[in-house]
Amino acid sequence: MLNELASDERKVLHAVSSLRIPTRLAILQATGLSNGRATRALQSMREKGIIVSHEETRQEKGRPSIIHEIAPGAFFAIGAALTVGCCTIAAVSGTGELLESHQLTIDARAFDEAGLRALLERVGNDVTEAIGRRDPTRCIAVGLSVLGRVDTDRGVWSSGLQYGPFRNFDVGSALHNVGVPVMVEDHARSMAFLERRRSAAPQRQDFAVLYMGEGLGSAFVLNGEIYRGHHGVAGEIGHIALSGNERRCICGDTGCLETVASGSGIVATAKARMAEGVISILTPRGDPSETLTLDAIHEAAKANDRLARQVLQEAGEALGEAGSILMKMLNVPRIVVCGEGSLLADCLREPMTRRIRERAPLESQRDFQIDFALYSPSDEPIGVAMLAIDGAMASAAGTAEGE
Repeated sequence: MLNELASDERKVLHAVSSLRIPTRLAILQATGLSNGRATRALQSMREKGIIVSHEETRQEKGRPSIIHEIAPGAFFAIGAALTVGCCTIAAVSGTGELLESHQLTIDARAFDEAGLRALLERVGNDVTEAIGRRDPTRCIAVGLSVLGRVDTDRGVWSSGLQYGPFRNFDVGSALHNVGVPVMVEDHARSMAFLERRRSAAPQRQDFAVLYMGEGLGSAFVLNGEIYRGHHGVAGEIGHIALSGNERRCICGDTGCLETVASGSGIVATAKARMAEGVISILTPRGDPSETLTLDAIHEAAKANDRLARQVLQEAGEALGEAGSILMKMLNVPRIVVCGEGSLLADCLREPMTRRIRERAPLESQRDFQIDFALYSPSDEPIGVAMLAIDGAMASAAGTAEGE
């Protein structure tokens, strides 16, 4: 669909999608086009059903602005999010609306490169079917969100310790059959982009994300843009050592924040305490090998179970340690906790806030806020689908500039 648009149309479409308030003036500033060229591009895309325009609510003085937006149903992308044992696949409209989603059960064992390629080919087949259930000509991108380190610019999954011993896996080669551009990103940056799009904060905002899932990751939005670092390795907060922590991490080091403040770390801590003989309503038969979930630990904490409350307090303090490190490094005014762990906000907020007040510089605490994002299992695929849409449109607009 993007290839069928004229160069000015691609530039304007990317601006409309990216801007928080896409008025004609804002579009002109973002694209550098003349008023006449931008107006003609907008009119053409309205006729094609890609853009809709409406008046902003009239103010007391002056003329109301015309707001230009992506039309519902104009195009869509597919997002797929890989976690341990599951892949969530979602179709997402150009306006960020969830159109459909389903889960694919996957092997939880470690993969070598051949096994990983077979897994991604299976995911690719499922993605192709999801595209086929809609108008394939309206699908402009596919995004894959994964655990571990990602070099998005090269389309490479650098490593994923939870999946096994592989390095620099070319995701595009495994998903080449889907027929549209493929973006690969990690969960933290996918969630950061989703938060940026959903937030009511100014367009050029600065904030950091702490992603609590199977692991603990972070992502940075600086001046409104995702910051990935050199070869995509920025944000490895989970593998910074926590003082007094002797637990062995999956990365091979000892004491990583991830072993305490991630979803898997919280479960592992609770299991270890029960194995030592600590009494808890989580093990009514005293069997620490039973399946244990974050939700069960949360419910036990709300029921005043001492073990559950202690484990979540320690996790909140570790999150606060991570937050204070980010504040010292970046001096961002806001940290957002995302991922499945954000559902534990009522237990994590107080110890996290307390630790930040103890450790972060006083100057950086001025006007600072901590938010726990509302979470759904569809968030990661929605975030990476929206990132893929933005990447596809930026690429098309860049191509247009070279024409």
